[in-house]
Amino acid sequence: MGMELVDGRDFSLENNDNANRIILNESAVKFMSIENPVGQVLLQGEDEFEIIGVVKDFQYGSLHKSIEPLLLRFRDHGRNVVLRMESGTEKTTLANVKKLYDQFQSGYPFDYAFVDTEYQKLYNSETKVAGLSNYFALLAKIISCLGLFGLAIFTAERRSKEIGIRKIMGSSLFGIVKLLSSDFTKMVLIAVTISLPFAYWVSTIWLKNFAYSIDLEWWYFLIAGLSVLLVSWLIVGIQTLKAASINPTQQLKDE
Repeated sequence: MGMELVDGRDFSLENNDNANRIILNESAVKFMSIENPVGQVLLQGEDEFEIIGVVKDFQYGSLHKSIEPLLLRFRDHGRNVVLRMESGTEKTTLANVKKLYDQFQSGYPFDYAFVDTEYQKLYNSETKVAGLSNYFALLAKIISCLGLFGLAIFTAERRSKEIGIRKIMGSSLFGIVKLLSSDFTKMVLIAVTISLPFAYWVSTIWLKNFAYSIDLEWWYFLIAGLSVLLVSWLIVGIQTLKAASINPTQQLKDE
């Protein structure tokens, strides 16, 4: 099933000697403080089980919990069967398995599930939160951009006379854009300075729900802040360029 052996061997399909053989994961070895586990015997009641191998820890449960000790035992019977299928052969394989199943268990319904689907169910709440977060984040971006767009238009119209005078006095187009963008830049920087620590705090709390999580790097938030700043410059710059491209004589005449 893709598990990585770090010591010992796997169960043997050629020899029928698997009944009293077990494989542990690394967490189980650490939990029981076993040195050189391969070859040692564990007791369960009156039964003895020989450790034949150790597999590398893998996440077989929810990421909300740390990897727990695991004991793997080979059985020739059980209520569930695990199959590993090649990609693209799912329908054919399931049809063949159902035929085989019906030969021995015709009175019981054939039920199956995919591992990736079962794992996905472990994170249904996170999926719902992510969907809602994306929706409200998009809505907030649209509202913010519309507000910034309207404010940029209002500012450009209010200062149209000033823009006209500056153009007559020889001010460059870049200088006018820089002048009108400076106030918006200050507002955006203040908003980013307030929001980023809050975003870091919320992200840290959310990541504590998981036993294993990424490290929050400072440049994640730097990129987010710069993105907001660039979008604001783009919106303000477009409106400023429109205002600055109008004939200054017409601007002063309108005033």
